[in-house]
Amino acid sequence: MAQISIYSNGTPEEFMMNTSKPEPQLLVQPKLPLSKLKLIMISDLKLHKIMKGQFLCVQICLPSCKGPSLYIVVKDSTGLMVEASVCNLPRKMTFQQGQEYLPLNSWIAIKNPYYKVYKTGVKGLRIEDKQDIVLLSDYQVNQILKQEKQFSSQELKDQGTKYFKERNYLKSYEFYTLSKNDFQEACLNNRAQCLINLGYIEEALLDINEVLNLNPNNYKALYRKATCYLKLRRPMEAKEIFQNLPNWKQDKDMVQKVLQCEYMRRYSEGQFNLVKLLKEYIGGEEKFDNVYQYVAPIERRDSEIGGKGMFAVKQIKKGDVVLIEKPLHFVEPKWMMDFQEGEPLNSASQALVFEVRDLLLHDKQLAEKLFSLYDGTNQYGVKMIEPDFEYSLPIVNVDLNRIDNIMRLNGHAFQKNKNAGFKQSTLMDEGLWCMLSMINHSCTPNCLYYFIGQVLIVIAAKDIDINEELFVQYYPVSNFEEYKKILQQHEVPVEERVMQEQRNWMLYQGPFKEIEHCCLYQKPVRQMQKYLDQLKQEDYEQLKTNMPFKYIDILNQIAISFLRNLDYPLTLKYKQMNLLFQQEFPQCQFLSDFVAYVLILIQANSFDKTSTQLLFNIGIFMFGKMFVNEADSQNLLFQYCIKQANIT
Repeated sequence: MAQISIYSNGTPEEFMMNTSKPEPQLLVQPKLPLSKLKLIMISDLKLHKIMKGQFLCVQICLPSCKGPSLYIVVKDSTGLMVEASVCNLPRKMTFQQGQEYLPLNSWIAIKNPYYKVYKTGVKGLRIEDKQDIVLLSDYQVNQILKQEKQFSSQELKDQGTKYFKERNYLKSYEFYTLSKNDFQEACLNNRAQCLINLGYIEEALLDINEVLNLNPNNYKALYRKATCYLKLRRPMEAKEIFQNLPNWKQDKDMVQKVLQCEYMRRYSEGQFNLVKLLKEYIGGEEKFDNVYQYVAPIERRDSEIGGKGMFAVKQIKKGDVVLIEKPLHFVEPKWMMDFQEGEPLNSASQALVFEVRDLLLHDKQLAEKLFSLYDGTNQYGVKMIEPDFEYSLPIVNVDLNRIDNIMRLNGHAFQKNKNAGFKQSTLMDEGLWCMLSMINHSCTPNCLYYFIGQVLIVIAAKDIDINEELFVQYYPVSNFEEYKKILQQHEVPVEERVMQEQRNWMLYQGPFKEIEHCCLYQKPVRQMQKYLDQLKQEDYEQLKTNMPFKYIDILNQIAISFLRNLDYPLTLKYKQMNLLFQQEFPQCQFLSDFVAYVLILIQANSFDKTSTQLLFNIGIFMFGKMFVNEADSQNLLFQYCIKQANIT
């Protein structure tokens, strides 16, 4: 058979080098199934052209892996061979993982193949989107190449079991579908488990109900039905089924499932203990397996400021918990390495995008949550790809640009303090809390949020009336220009009142200007004290009334400047003024300031009556009325703040 020279114009290493020539922009088009594409051979490829509406059916004969791309050599049914690079893969993919993803000797279909000449002169395929690759079974290769081989129902069912054990649930689903006419109860039941593993929960319930119509006592079907109810957050229906299964009390897994149902019910009804959660966090618990989502009476509607927002459907009192939520996904970038550069990523944003992209390919329920968020276009919901074969499962269209937009507009990053001197680390954790992302931004919010580990708690900062929209503040107002820039990047309109305050600030000269200069250039404390003495109480009050955000900024700068010089009494004075002010005008930065304030108290070992009462009031505000009865409440707050600040 004829064969293209594999490395006729360069070595394998040269082929793996990235070219500086710009790639053509691949348009985001609806994905077509193989049944609507034309089969071509390698000899039909044209240089620097995307073969739209066509596909290759090829076998992998040489895999290798380097960084975020997978390099393979493939051959078609005529024996012609060509190199191919698969891009946009997880950055931590190893050679072994690459072989598991595209096994040696397996057959694949490559949709809309793009054939190019690399900088070294080597010709090869470039595959930008993982969803343009379809892993084919022997049955499907037989179909595509119109071979004569026949498969019995038992062989098809056995293939389904084989793929299930390999955790290839999409392929397993296909074979159970092909064999279900002869093994209806077993194949429908097994297919339901494939659907559960792929996040198709509603579809799994349809198969399970068919099984139960055939056999109402099918144990596996009943267990899987209860599992589906748990995933749909219907704990009481799930609990009832689990407890009706025979000998459930002797099954540790079943007992754990029943307890899970009960915890979920309690959280959904508002029966939770934040003080207990706080103690677990201080004690080293980070995952909080028994913490579930709580949502106050709120709903999503069109917002007057554009897009959608969350609105109260019942009155919410000040201090009430509005939301408890764990992240959809969370990353710590210190473990994420850029294989091309050999250095840690600047933030977790890239790592978060890479990991979520990979998860979406195998979890429809996750995709439904993610694509319910704002992506910059006001288009919400999952878009599905038409299946390649009539017995295949429709899969989620993983639009990379859309995922990038959602992460950019909705991700929350956390920069960790290395010590009480507030020297900032360059690494940031980042996560995605879906319900928090559905609440819009305001510079004067009516809700505050904080974290116990990765668990998000949103609290009403004031009484919220029925039909009033909920707001949080995405970023603290410490540096206006940077703040404004970040909000614009997230397509959040900056309120005119705040911009006006910034312009008005130019009118204030004299001591305020000098204090700001001292803070900026870390002048000696005595020099700042001289200007502070020149200020009158009414000047502070005027600034506080007319420009509250600037007032907070100045107090923060003064307090941090005194802290750098280890002048704890003055640090306390200005930090406490800031904190007391924010009790009157709650801002998002309120709780982060509280952490800093407590650290100052600890270092200064200085607690007066006002400070102690303030700590106690904030503890009640953050952790609820149960905090009142806590004997060691002050120590709990200290431990929480120390852990939040990540002091080493």
